[in-house]
Amino acid sequence: MAPAAMRPPRLWPWVVLLVIGVLLIPTGVAVYVAKTVQPLLSHTAQQTPTTITAPLSTGTYYLFEDSTALNAGVPTLQPSDVTVRSPDGGVAVQVSAPSLVQTFGANGTSYVGVISFTVLHQGVFSVHVRSPQGVPVDVFVAPGILTTLGRNVGWLGLTGLGGLLFVVGLVLLIVRGVQRSRRRQAPPFPPRCANGHPASPQDRFCHVCGAPVYAAAPTMVPPR
Repeated sequence: MAPAAMRPPRLWPWVVLLVIGVLLIPTGVAVYVAKTVQPLLSHTAQQTPTTITAPLSTGTYYLFEDSTALNAGVPTLQPSDVTVRSPDGGVAVQVSAPSLVQTFGANGTSYVGVISFTVLHQGVFSVHVRSPQGVPVDVFVAPGILTTLGRNVGWLGLTGLGGLLFVVGLVLLIVRGVQRSRRRQAPPFPPRCANGHPASPQDRFCHVCGAPVYAAAPTMVPPR
């Protein structure tokens, strides 16, 4: 059996590390996209006047209004048309017209964020919406784009970890592969007897002193 120092470097641990990195990169991206995009596209609108009761975590939320109705001349919801009450005793949450207009499609319809409010404590909130100037419109509540992106950004860390593992695995795989190739190409060491006299591979005993002949063990040189 070859001495432990003579065994070629193992490559499979770095191959496994590289494969794990390759798998983590798309997994992190896929989960991030699913958790970010899907909630924005799966809301069901309600017609005003209505009360929307929903569990909300911290962040900025928007009341989205059907933009088709807006383009048809239907009045836009104003802050005075909306009342948001928190779960702790029904305290009113301040609402305002958003400084950043957000528009996206949900269930085949385009919506625009017309009212925004900020949730500081998680809980079940009630959003009371009156019809603007008595005209019914379709609305729903959803977190803002920045809140949604920031809430799920941790999944991108999985992608970064996968990229790091991929790079480390690839570099070490190349290094170990080069070391393995060099060891395979190392010249064979000639047999010698116990007293250091050279001998041929066919000799069992030294022709000079009669000592047993053995293959000299190579002196390992640390890789550069």
